[in-house]
Amino acid sequence: MITQSLRAHGPFFDPGAIVDGCGTDVDVCVLPAGQPNYLFTDHMPDNGKVWGGAVRVYPAGLAWKFNRSEAKLFLAHDADEAGQKYQQLVWSVLAAARRDDILDLQDAAARLPRHNSLLFHAPLKTPADAMTAMQRIATAKPKAPPAPAPTPAPDPEPAKPVVESTDEIFATLRSKLSKAERDLRVMTTDRDSWRLKTIGLTNELNRSSQRSEEAREALILAAQLQTKVSELSERLRTTATRARRIDRQDAGEAVTTWRPDAFQDAGEAVRHAILGAWVDRVPSSEKTEAPLPEYRIGPMFADSVDELDPQLRSKALRCVVDVLIGRVQAHRKLHPLRRGEGGANAPWSREDGAVCFRVSVETNVAAARRLHFWRLPDGTVELSRVVVHDDPNP
Repeated sequence: MITQSLRAHGPFFDPGAIVDGCGTDVDVCVLPAGQPNYLFTDHMPDNGKVWGGAVRVYPAGLAWKFNRSEAKLFLAHDADEAGQKYQQLVWSVLAAARRDDILDLQDAAARLPRHNSLLFHAPLKTPADAMTAMQRIATAKPKAPPAPAPTPAPDPEPAKPVVESTDEIFATLRSKLSKAERDLRVMTTDRDSWRLKTIGLTNELNRSSQRSEEAREALILAAQLQTKVSELSERLRTTATRARRIDRQDAGEAVTTWRPDAFQDAGEAVRHAILGAWVDRVPSSEKTEAPLPEYRIGPMFADSVDELDPQLRSKALRCVVDVLIGRVQAHRKLHPLRRGEGGANAPWSREDGAVCFRVSVETNVAAARRLHFWRLPDGTVELSRVVVHDDPNP
């Protein structure tokens, strides 16, 4: 897959040269920069993404989705750098084809100088075009090895052509569908519908066992089904990982690093600990939506955090992260800190217009901790102190 850079009029890697070098058994696709590239990237796993003038080599099948080293990536910042990597790119393609038994590498070396009339795709315009290109890669069929050269003999028998029977084709398809059914049986209820589709596909394949075209379509559908199952499995793993992290946090495990001795300034130690809590608190997929904003640290905040035991300190820092990114949950009972116990009393405020707020670090325990912080008129948060419940001062 050859991509184009937004700052260039064409690809850095020469498609014609790659066509000449790779031979007729390899598909070459050109993906334009901009929206087509964005759509293609959205439909690919992390191991298959490519953009910005780079080239990625996809071996036949789907094993590259689970092994980062399978789909080789070649980067170039201009045409000169791409030219320097041309030979390495071509041999990587030929090595992948040889590994998948698509071509004989010994014959490929002799074939390199010859121009080949390779199937060359037009630029991909839509996600459907990209999916079609990837389906061609996923369903590429290894070609039969060439018949050995006949040895001299008095009466050599002519080499018999290798013909794959229709029964063998459908046996292969049935084997792939059986594997898909075994994978689906371990899925949750959300994926039961896909197992039904596999059974229906198997029945359809049995009814059309004499028609090669329908068998080819069934193989494509089976590949799409396997891709969907892999995506659902990845979602389950991600959900399980996130659930374990939440359970660990709810159990009060100290997941932040408090190292005031490693910093000359106590404020820097606080910022380091808050950053660590943010990294652990916010999932990677949400960090762009919930970044740490600019904030201030009051003169007494570092000492109030240092006095806590590791478990309480971890809870306090997670509460700070919730306040800073604007995700304070209802059970924390965020409210202005008032001058007195009456609900009609005015909240604490400063001459610069800042108002003091109070939020729960922990609940339903003796001497439960609270976080006091000032919110400035421009929305900036200034962390004041971590105190016990009975401390009414800012």
